[in-house]
Amino acid sequence: MNRFFSLLNLLLVLALAPVSCSKKDVKEHRMENFVRTMNGPHELIENESVQFVNAQKTGTDNITLNFKTRLPEEQLQSDLLRSSVFDLAAKIISRDKKNMLLVKRGVRFNVRLMNEKGKLIGADVLSRNGFSSGNTAPSHEEKHAQVNQMLEVFSGKLPVTDSVSGVRITRIELGSNNNIVYTNEVPDKIRDAIARPESKELIRKNMLADPKLKDMLKNFRNLDIFSLKYQYRDRKGKLLQEVEVREKDFKP
Repeated sequence: MNRFFSLLNLLLVLALAPVSCSKKDVKEHRMENFVRTMNGPHELIENESVQFVNAQKTGTDNITLNFKTRLPEEQLQSDLLRSSVFDLAAKIISRDKKNMLLVKRGVRFNVRLMNEKGKLIGADVLSRNGFSSGNTAPSHEEKHAQVNQMLEVFSGKLPVTDSVSGVRITRIELGSNNNIVYTNEVPDKIRDAIARPESKELIRKNMLADPKLKDMLKNFRNLDIFSLKYQYRDRKGKLLQEVEVREKDFKP
């Protein structure tokens, strides 16, 4: 599963960040100043496809940059749109050395792209690994932050209903054991069948026959995600069945 944003353009635009100050309060002040500056009066930051909306401090080491696009629906997945977001994000972050000090100190910039209706259509996490030569591997926390951003985009398309069984995927979230958890709502007509003990192996067998799930786990491996867990619940939320698969469970 490809990430919505690639970091390649940023690598071409940004130089290695200088060594930052080591005091935590200095970093906090710089983060607050960055957000305050970006949200204050300034010239409109936009290009032909996307426009900067605002900045938010969303955690101890997180700043969110919100963008919007006026492009029509059929162009929202275009390479041009991705490039436009890169160019604008790079312009914002690299125009001041103090911003690069934040990057060096481990601040992550969450890039979010919305359509005209305010619906999230793309997201990524830009960290010091995206602004350097790439010799430093992303941390476990940075990898999972990227996963959360992607799942937030996917969740905007839920619920999704299977036309044959009537089962609805109502939630997709990062689990606590390096996994992704799918919550499925089971219709009343097949509730009892799903709840039977023997149905677990049947569901598992069908999952292992799906090459898309194998490819998904292969792609997520680099983000420290090693299994997919499917929870089947009735309309009242009662857990009927739980099935988990790992990449090694699939046949070569």
